[in-house]
Amino acid sequence: MQQKTVLPIIIVVTGIALLCVTGLLLAGAGVFTRLNATKARKFASLGDSYYHDQQMNEAIVAYSKSLTLFPRQPTVWYSRGCCYFSLKKYEPAIQDSSMALSMIDGDGADNIHERAGLYFMRGCCYMYQHEDRRAIADDKQFMLLKSSEDYIDSMKGDTARDLAWLLATSPDTNARNGEEALRYAQFAIDANRITVKKLCDSRETPPAISLTLMETLAAAEARACNYPLAVTDQLQVIAQDQDNQLQDKQQHRQRLLLYQQGKPYTEDYIAKIN
Repeated sequence: MQQKTVLPIIIVVTGIALLCVTGLLLAGAGVFTRLNATKARKFASLGDSYYHDQQMNEAIVAYSKSLTLFPRQPTVWYSRGCCYFSLKKYEPAIQDSSMALSMIDGDGADNIHERAGLYFMRGCCYMYQHEDRRAIADDKQFMLLKSSEDYIDSMKGDTARDLAWLLATSPDTNARNGEEALRYAQFAIDANRITVKKLCDSRETPPAISLTLMETLAAAEARACNYPLAVTDQLQVIAQDQDNQLQDKQQHRQRLLLYQQGKPYTEDYIAKIN
């Protein structure tokens, strides 16, 4: 299964979201006592400090105390969910991100940022738990969000790649869709080219498509029954993998053999059907 590095992106998004905590607390101070609001704000701030120092268990305790005093804080639910995610405790991370999503109203810029991070994180949790249909649903929700922020565009490229992989290789037959996998794989490649172009000097020759993207494209082509293209792209993956960028070369050769036999590649884990 292809893995993606998500925590750094989630931390960036959460860094923006954490700025909203004070305003959210004060907005609800009419319902709770001023003392409770002040205490909740202090515990949330303490949680932020622990979070940025990578002391996740301590941050969880502080955020939990803040939420006990003032539950309607989507940003704090989000932040605690990020802590659980970093500890690979995916079920509580899903619960916290779901709670935060249920509290976010409107389409303002801050709300878009929070939704983006929440769908991205929850989709990752579902993917790691092999709940492929739910992962696909959250990733698609994330792809629908409108934003002009570069980092969200970058996240969309990563998300499109993971969507393509799930749609192409999931053991859940009802989750797979070859044509959709192809569309998202191409989106990921286009997004990657745009990102690389921004980073490269205009006089430089842009680097080739990453091997991970090329392999995802090959899997999508095979699932869409375009085996000649799948064979060509998988051969490129094997030929270009001179720096051990892909961990299991034998597995990649086995995928090539499948494509040469007119068969798609399917992951061998047991998908949870929800």
